[in-house]
Amino acid sequence: MASKTIVNAKIDSYLKERVDRILQHERTTASDLIRSVWEDVARTGSLPACYTKTAAPDQSQAQAEKIRTLHAAIGTSKLTHKVVNSDAKALLLGPLLEHHDATTD
Repeated sequence: MASKTIVNAKIDSYLKERVDRILQHERTTASDLIRSVWEDVARTGSLPACYTKTAAPDQSQAQAEKIRTLHAAIGTSKLTHKVVNSDAKALLLGPLLEHHDATTD
């Protein structure tokens, strides 16, 4: 068995909270996610397509991030999709997307 090592990373606390909620919803851990990304980089010999240091995300990536943010927010609330009607979703979606846009610009 290969020896294990610890990887440390500094990230924005709000970003960590958002990702932690998604990981919890997906029933996985940060270690599993990081391991999976590192294994993919080792296997392919290149960085994931979503990784760019200088380029802004394209529209489809930004939209996908907004949708994931909304699903995470609804998923971590005590509301279910059956309880949250379209009007309530619209009330939740507006502020969430505004907050997302403000944090990603």
